[in-house]
Amino acid sequence: QELMQLGNIEPSYLMPPIFPKKSTAVIAGKPGIGKSMLARQLCIHVAVGLNEFIGFDLSVTHQSAIYISTEDHIEATTYLLHKQLGGMEMPANENLRFIFADSLSQPEILFELKNDLHDKPADLVVIDSFGDIFSGSDSNNNIEMRRTVQAFNKIANQFGCLILFVHHINKGAYNQIPSQDHIQGGGGLVQKVRLAIILTEGQGSIRY
Repeated sequence: QELMQLGNIEPSYLMPPIFPKKSTAVIAGKPGIGKSMLARQLCIHVAVGLNEFIGFDLSVTHQSAIYISTEDHIEATTYLLHKQLGGMEMPANENLRFIFADSLSQPEILFELKNDLHDKPADLVVIDSFGDIFSGSDSNNNIEMRRTVQAFNKIANQFGCLILFVHHINKGAYNQIPSQDHIQGGGGLVQKVRLAIILTEGQGSIRY
């Protein structure tokens, strides 16, 4: 009865009908296909207050994003950020924040993220990459995989943001038709996140 009294609550989206507003999601693909670039560009669009991204509407609340990098160091990120903001002819602002976490454990990343969100809420948190924040010993263990996602789900629900994991697909799937089975981590990951998508390549610079 209590649930029914809340009314017919429609799902809310950061980028309808794809990215939810408050949950966890994963974008996966083979190395070098542009996963990080796409995720970073989405952060930029959120942070500068644009109302669309690759042809889809954006619905932001805080006009703020956090990018947690476990792979690229400061110099590489600075170079790539200059290219992306320069291509848009837009100045940088303080609404996009970076956490360089190549030497941090998962508990330390969770601690830093919660402190950052306490100081300033965000619409979007990108974690690049998921493999570095997985806390289990076996990525094929569904229980360990779900436990890792759950720790970040708790933060997403507490602070009302989308946490987007950048992840890899299995080597054997590089030239196959996309399937959720190809995302590293198996069912424990794709069943626990709200959305799992794969970035694939077409001819030339085309991406799907």
